[in-house]
Amino acid sequence: MVVKKIETICRYNSISTPFGKHTENSITRAQTPYRLNMSSISQNLPRTFYKLADKWNKKVGAMNYESKCWTLGSPDNQDPIQRVARMMSHELGRDPTTLAQRFSDMAADFSRRSNTTVECNLTPSGEVWIYDMRQSDALPKSQAETERLYKFVRVLISQWFSAEAEWYLAEKNIHIAVCFFVWYFTKPNFFYKDNVMKQTTRYGIQRVWTPLLLGKKMKLQAPANASAPKSQLSTTTDALLPKQLQQQAKCQKDIVALLEFTTLSNTSLEWEDPRRLHLKLSECMANTDSGLSIKQNKKLQKIYHEYTTVTTKINKTMEKINKAQRANAKIVTQQKEPVWACELGTPPASPTVLIRQSACEAEPCSPTELPECLGCSTGQANQLAHMGGCLPDELEAAEEEEDDVPDSWEDL
Repeated sequence: MVVKKIETICRYNSISTPFGKHTENSITRAQTPYRLNMSSISQNLPRTFYKLADKWNKKVGAMNYESKCWTLGSPDNQDPIQRVARMMSHELGRDPTTLAQRFSDMAADFSRRSNTTVECNLTPSGEVWIYDMRQSDALPKSQAETERLYKFVRVLISQWFSAEAEWYLAEKNIHIAVCFFVWYFTKPNFFYKDNVMKQTTRYGIQRVWTPLLLGKKMKLQAPANASAPKSQLSTTTDALLPKQLQQQAKCQKDIVALLEFTTLSNTSLEWEDPRRLHLKLSECMANTDSGLSIKQNKKLQKIYHEYTTVTTKINKTMEKINKAQRANAKIVTQQKEPVWACELGTPPASPTVLIRQSACEAEPCSPTELPECLGCSTGQANQLAHMGGCLPDELEAAEEEEDDVPDSWEDL
């Protein structure tokens, strides 16, 4: 009966599905009710997965997917657990660098051709999200995520395998196929989606393993609103400052009220100096003869602790406010109106004409109009103190003396 069913399916779908391509026969086969029936889901997937993963771990040992762990000549090839692993590893191990992209293209193409939506999100780093994993392992975290995983594996088998292989994997051994799909991509240092190497002093050169499957769906970030420009001025939140100041004043009042019960001669406090305030209150609380009872002493300690806490918050708030004010003061705001327009008025309609005149053309000044030389009036002997022309130029006199050069040094 089983052989006739396989022959019927193979006769109906005589063309095998090529790797990475989807034919109309594969789409039709994937849409049949029994292949996408979500009722055929393992009710105890974790126990099934760990039981199968233990056998596959023993099979591969320290090898990876490039070692061809499953072959046709293996003695355990008839075992469904190892046979499913051989069939799926042969297809999943082809061109691992583009596997994530092919997963995404396959899901998008199948969703477009059929009425069934298959989710598969691709990341820029070459990873894909198919279902949300548990925090403890790589298994689905809920029943809905398990159904999403089964749906993807069924679609993958219908698109990448022939009719006979699809019947064997998706109809007869779907639970083994799903467990192998998860184990194949989540086992550390087994399947490498890229060829990234690192070198350390202890372990030397090693290949970096990055899981292909993401454990959680990525959240889409809303694009920033570019139309709303950011304010250039810095702002700070000081809404709690009035309440904090009230708490500080209340603590100061309570501390002063408690100090009135003491026998100390000087109970004045310097609130502006935290160091002296601390020393004064510490002396009062440590002195057994201060006049305060044990209850009052504990109350004083509690109030002083509240005072220091709220004072620290006030200082931080004031520091933020001062920092914002200094930052705003450095921002040069553009003036709407030029400075000269405010101070000098509007510019003239025509440019000013400059009239040049030589010194010869100028009328000579009358003697009465000549300014009085300050050097002459004060009797200064220095030429620099005079306005010029009042005293003979010493430089010209020196040049006249230099003209009388003697004929020989003997004449000197």
